[in-house]
Amino acid sequence: EVTPLELGRAFSTLANNGVRTQPLAVKQVMDQGGRVLEKRDIRVEKVVTPQLAFMINHLMRGVLDRGTGYGARAQGFDRPAAGKTGTTNDLKDAWFVGYTPELLAMVWVGFDNQSKLGLSGAQAALPIWTEFMKRATAGTPVNDFVPPPGIKMVDIDPMSGYRATPRCPQVIREAFFEGEEPSGSCPLHPAPLGFLSWLFSPFLRE
Repeated sequence: EVTPLELGRAFSTLANNGVRTQPLAVKQVMDQGGRVLEKRDIRVEKVVTPQLAFMINHLMRGVLDRGTGYGARAQGFDRPAAGKTGTTNDLKDAWFVGYTPELLAMVWVGFDNQSKLGLSGAQAALPIWTEFMKRATAGTPVNDFVPPPGIKMVDIDPMSGYRATPRCPQVIREAFFEGEEPSGSCPLHPAPLGFLSWLFSPFLRE
């Protein structure tokens, strides 16, 4: 079994661009005069590349924007954020882990005796996470996840998977490792031809 702290630490590695940190409940202890009696430094370790961390973050943004975590958007949480719902097969546990570039929170809903909850992560955990994050981030600057070098952001037609044209009715912005982005334009909604291309197109097709 995984504890909430362990799961939160794993996801915080992605939020920290691939750097894993040691959770601390107390950073330092001071006396009434401000003298530091005890201090603990945060230990960090790079475990994945910033590029891979960003790609996973970008994929999990889709969970909130158009997936099982969309309820957070429906409840008014509109900041850039990534996350993942979780539900055990027997509906005993409901989870949601989500984060902005600055703050991560995790919610578990269930019973100590492992009784059946009967609710999914989206139903039980996500609403709690959403209300907490709305209050915790109120009045703070809105920041987005920044693509590191080596990542290309490309507008894509979700129906074809190719680069979007001005005629595409729906466009999503997707992340790719540099050199792996699609090169062709959407064949389902081709861009309008320029005058010369239109004029000579019958000859070009022969």
